[in-house]
Amino acid sequence: MKKAMIFTTLILAAVMTGCGSAPRKMASMQNEKFTMTPVEAATAVAETEAETEAVTEAATEGETSMQSTSRPSTTAATVSTTAVTSQSTTTAATTAKPAASTTTTTSLSKQQAEADKAVQSVITAQQKAEQDALAYVGAGYSVVSMDMIPNTSMEPEFKVGVAPVSDRNAVLYLCAGDSYCITEEEWNGCSYTKTAQFFADKRMAENTVRSTVGAAVLTSEALPTNDNTNCFKITTAAGTYYVGKNFCMTEAEWLAPAAPVSTGMIAGFTGRYTNGRAQMEIAAKDNGTASVIVSWAGSAFDTTVWTMSGTVSTVGDNLVITYSDCTKETTSYTADGTLNQDLIEYMNGTGTICIDTNDSTVVWADAQENAADGEIFFRPVA
Repeated sequence: MKKAMIFTTLILAAVMTGCGSAPRKMASMQNEKFTMTPVEAATAVAETEAETEAVTEAATEGETSMQSTSRPSTTAATVSTTAVTSQSTTTAATTAKPAASTTTTTSLSKQQAEADKAVQSVITAQQKAEQDALAYVGAGYSVVSMDMIPNTSMEPEFKVGVAPVSDRNAVLYLCAGDSYCITEEEWNGCSYTKTAQFFADKRMAENTVRSTVGAAVLTSEALPTNDNTNCFKITTAAGTYYVGKNFCMTEAEWLAPAAPVSTGMIAGFTGRYTNGRAQMEIAAKDNGTASVIVSWAGSAFDTTVWTMSGTVSTVGDNLVITYSDCTKETTSYTADGTLNQDLIEYMNGTGTICIDTNDSTVVWADAQENAADGEIFFRPVA
């Protein structure tokens, strides 16, 4: 019984000491997450996980052995049997210890392998971030700092400081991830719609125009698209260009029909579309033209209707209706259904209706007042 009590005391002391170390180490890591290098951070996390698992296994083993050797006898008649049982249990526990030790060693080896893999992954990502940052600024720069950005993603992200070799104090900070490298200012401007990839695509579009035209970029404007790609309208002193995934067009090329469209082609995409609130009706007309009516119920008593028509052209996999005759009309009623007001707000509005022939989604780009704001219209489920 004394042996069991002594063993219990030792196990509890070991468990209390071991279990206390992991939280302290994790708290220290959290306090130093902005000063630790990427490799130190990955190694520390792996070591903490390994220590916690090892301490837990040791505690479990001690508790099992304690329960087997410390049960008191209930009557004098069973003292001899209990002693034999206790001795047999102690022998079995002693015999089983090498197996438990082997299990712990195997677990630690597995943790070490995972730690090595995590460290190598961070090192590889760090090297790519350095290369992307230097490619962004061009020759004559070197990396002067590298910090990992805390995130909830599985992909490491870094804040990289680069400076001219001739002036180490003129530091430019860039943020780099798996598929982008942008300035710190752009990083701080990221939002739900303007992601890091958005800024990376914007810079690539501007560089494409610079290399194609040989002129400085004056303005860049993002255009609505039907998919997750980005498209930009870029103006220069030499003209206006439209740049997206795998294309760069002049304004004349962008606006001109790329190919004649038959009435039969647009007929396959006529009918009703919705974005959840507004309703859009597309109808085919003669000579490759189409009409579009969009209605929006602002409340139970007022409705706004846009009516337009235009020629249909193909741009990639899209059918584009280009119009210049849009009329916006707002109608309101009283509570008893009497017409209260019928107002023509404007006429001859311009814009485009873009139909993706792959998934039959529609994006309305209203040049007059950006009424649709990039909303995607889709066919309602029957």
